[in-house]
Amino acid sequence: MQLHTEDAISFAGYRHLDIRHDSAWIMSCVLYAHSAICLFTIMAFASYGLVWPVKETDTMLHKTTRKGVRRLGTAVRSYLGTLRWFSIPASVGFAYVCYQQFWHIKEREERKLKSGELEQPSQWQVALLKKLPTRACSRAWGKFCDLDLPLWLRKPIIGTFSWYFACNIGEAVEEEIINYPSVGAFFRRQLKPGARTICQTSSIVSPADGNILHFGVIENEMIEQVKGITYSMQTFLGPNQQAASALKKLDSSNNKRLYHCVIYLGPGDYHSFHSPSEWDLNIEPAITYSLFIFRLTVAGDLFSVHPGIARIITGLFNHNERVVLSGTWKHGFFSFTAVGAYNVGSIKLKFDKDLKTNRAESYIPGSFDELDYVNNNGKKVSLTRGERMGAFHLGSTIVLVFEAPRDFKFHVQPGQKINYGQPVGSSRQTSDFALEWLVFACTHTLGENWKSVKASPPSWVQKVMANGFKTPAGVFAICGLHVLPIWLYGLRTGLWLPFMTHHSQLGVA
Repeated sequence: MQLHTEDAISFAGYRHLDIRHDSAWIMSCVLYAHSAICLFTIMAFASYGLVWPVKETDTMLHKTTRKGVRRLGTAVRSYLGTLRWFSIPASVGFAYVCYQQFWHIKEREERKLKSGELEQPSQWQVALLKKLPTRACSRAWGKFCDLDLPLWLRKPIIGTFSWYFACNIGEAVEEEIINYPSVGAFFRRQLKPGARTICQTSSIVSPADGNILHFGVIENEMIEQVKGITYSMQTFLGPNQQAASALKKLDSSNNKRLYHCVIYLGPGDYHSFHSPSEWDLNIEPAITYSLFIFRLTVAGDLFSVHPGIARIITGLFNHNERVVLSGTWKHGFFSFTAVGAYNVGSIKLKFDKDLKTNRAESYIPGSFDELDYVNNNGKKVSLTRGERMGAFHLGSTIVLVFEAPRDFKFHVQPGQKINYGQPVGSSRQTSDFALEWLVFACTHTLGENWKSVKASPPSWVQKVMANGFKTPAGVFAICGLHVLPIWLYGLRTGLWLPFMTHHSQLGVA
C-alpha cells in the first residue's frame, strides 16, 4: 500500500473529540458514567429514611403562597438534617480517582500511538460486541429522530446538534432551524442549487461530504481498512460475479489495477450521496457504461464506523450491513458500497423504492438480498456525474472499489475534508490532456472567464472525452483539441511571429 499515514484517522469527525485518543475518551466516558451512577446510588441510600408527606408535596408543587414557600424551606432543612454527610467526600474522592485514571489511560494511548502499536480485540470481545442490540437500538433511534418536535423544542435540540457538529446551515435550502419538523428532517436537509461544483476533469469525484479515511491499491484481494488493518474484498462485496470477473482479467493483464477509497460521513455532514462518475448508455451494446446495474444488500450488524473504532476492529465493514452497488464504467469494474452503522441503519436509494435495510425480523449474518437492475422491468439505471443517488439517515461510510489504469493518481490526502463533487483521482488519458490544453490556451488567449470551461466543459467537449478514439470524428476532434490550443497560445504569446514573418517575406519576394 502507498500514500497512507497515521493521519488517515486524525480528521475532526466530531467537533470536540480527538480520535487519536479515541480509546482513552471512550474509557473515560465509561468511568465518568459509572461514577455518576455510584454517586446517585449513594445519595439515594443516604436519604432513604426521608419521608415526604403527600399533602405537603402537593402543597410544594402546586401552591405559590408564602405558606408553601415556608414549608419548602422546612422540607429542605429536614432533608439536610437527615443527610449522611459521609457520602459527599466519598463521592468526591471516587470522582477524583476516576479523573486520575482517565489521565493515565490517555497517556498510555498516546504512547501507543507514537510507537505504532495496534491492539486488536480478541474474538470473544468482538463476539460480545455483536451481542449488543445495535440493530434494535438503531431502529429506536430512527423512530425518535422522526418524531415531530414542538416548535419551542426545535431550536434548542436541533440548534444544539448543529452547533456541536459544526453544521453549515447556510448551505441548506431551508436555513431556519425552526422549520425542520424533526431531527431526522434536519439530517436529510438538501443543499441549495449551486452549493457544490462538480469537477468534470477528474475521472472520479467525491460522492459525498466527509473525510478521506483511506485509499490506495488493492493487493492480494485485501482492502486496507486503516493502516495495518485489512479485510477481504470478496467478503465485503459478497457473491459478486462482476468483481470475480474483474479479478480474473486483472490476473491476465498488467495494464490495470483495482483501487479503493473510503469516505467517512460525520454526523454534521450533508447526508445524501451522489454518483462519483458519468456513464452513457448510447453506445455499442457490447460495452455497457451503465454503472450500478446490480444491487446486493448484505445483512449484518450495525457497529459504529467512527475512525477510532475502525482502527481497532479488524474487518469492521465486513460485519456491518451494507448496500453494494456494482457495475462497469469506462475503465472496467466499479463498485459503490454504502455501509450502515450504529444509529444509521436506514439507507435509501432514489431509484430503488423497494430497498429496506435494518429490518426488524431475524436474519442470518452475511445473508444477502440481490436485485439486477438490468433485468428489473427491462430497464437499466443510468446515472450522471454528481446525480443524487440516495441518503443515509445520520452519517456513515462509503467505500469505492474500482478498476482503473496503472497510471491512476489520487488527488486527495488521508484525513482530508472533502465535499461531494470535488476531485478524488484520475487517469491521465488523452482526452484529459486535451481538455487541460484547451483550458490553458483559452485562459491565456481569451481571458480569465474561460477558467469556467474546466469546471463545466461544453457538451461537445464532454462527448469527445466520452467517445475518445472510437469514431473517426472522435479522432479528428481529439487531434483538433491538441493542435488548437497550441496555435491559440502561440498567437497570444507571439511564438509563431518569426515563422509567420519569414513566410510573409518570402511571399513579398
